[in-house]
Amino acid sequence: MIKKNIKVIGSGPTGSLLALSLALNKCNVTLIEPLSDSELLEKDKGYAVTQCTRKIFEELGLWNNIQKSSFGFTSLSIIDDVISQSVLVRNKDLKRLNNDQRILDGL
Repeated sequence: MIKKNIKVIGSGPTGSLLALSLALNKCNVTLIEPLSDSELLEKDKGYAVTQCTRKIFEELGLWNNIQKSSFGFTSLSIIDDVISQSVLVRNKDLKRLNNDQRILDGL
């Protein structure tokens, strides 16, 4: 098996988990953070864990430790500074989208 060389841009939770998962699957991974230390310190430190990320944490045996310091939320504001747009996602919106997806999947 030929090892793949992969670069992951962004060392936040998703990028770090992706890099770790790829490395565990015998890939050569380079994790690159394009922001400087001062830019990273200025960023908001709140993160939402998606179901996909939670599954990775569970497979790595880390979810129980992370869950202890986590808390739920009723809404999430997603802001893209590059294009100056934002969206507010509410808990009830996610439940509706999940139900709609189950219907489409025939579950």
